This record gives sequence, structure tokens and C-alpha cells, in this order.
Amino acid sequence: MWPFDRMKVRFKLALLAGVPVLGAMMLSALIARDAQERAQTVAALGSIEDLASLTESTTALVYELQQERARLAYNAGIGRPGDERATAEQRRTTL
Repeated sequence: MWPFDRMKVRFKLALLAGVPVLGAMMLSALIARDAQERAQTVAALGSIEDLASLTESTTALVYELQQERARLAYNAGIGRPGDERATAEQRRTTL
């Protein structure tokens, strides 16, 4: 004797239709919550243009610092640590 043997057909049909519907509703709630979290993350980052502008200026700064470091390392390697061009670049890139 199974527990489903005593149930009415209406109840069995409600279970067959209701369980997948409840699962779909739970899945859609999870997807909606994930979409809201992503929207909040995007809003926190700001616009793509601002991010691109920040990336461009950061890249330029890193390039200048690498050039300065390379020139200072070269000058130190050949024994000329007091180069005026390197000193001018240091002044220009110091924040």
C-alpha cells in the first residue's frame, strides 16, 4: 500500500502540476536576485566612459614611470646617476 493509493486524482494532478511550477518560481526568483545584484555592481562602477578614461590615464602614468625607471637604471649602470633629464622626469611624475 503506497501513500498515493488513497489520494484522490485531483490531488495527484495538483501535485504533478504544482511541484514543477513551484520549482520554476524558485528558479526565477534566484535569477531575478542575481540580475539585481549585477545591476547594483554596474551602478557602483559608473559609466564605461569613466572607466576607459581612468584606464587611459593610469596607462600613461605607468608608461612614464617605466621610462623614468629605465633611464635611471641605465644611468646608474654606466655610472652617471645625476642626469638632468632623469631629474626633470622625476619632478614631472612625482605626485
